[in-house]
Amino acid sequence: MQVNHGKALGIKMPTLIVVFILVLTLGFTIPWYHAAWIAIAVGTIAYFLGDMLILRKFGNIPATVADFGLVFLQNFIARKPTPLGVG
Repeated sequence: MQVNHGKALGIKMPTLIVVFILVLTLGFTIPWYHAAWIAIAVGTIAYFLGDMLILRKFGNIPATVADFGLVFLQNFIARKPTPLGVG
């Protein structure tokens, strides 16, 4: 089965960016550009790890659980203060 990566990423990325900007800026007062970068990181890793590897080998439920874990982990890391107090 041929996968059109451009179409898949073209749908996934804008959706994630809009959702992350809305949730993180309104709910957690994170600047919109940080929320956009977090969305791009989550979308890229989730596409290649979750959609290309886990979904093909194990199915939809494990891929969904992996995506949830990835988003949780990346948001936890992004919100963790750095030693210099920046972030």
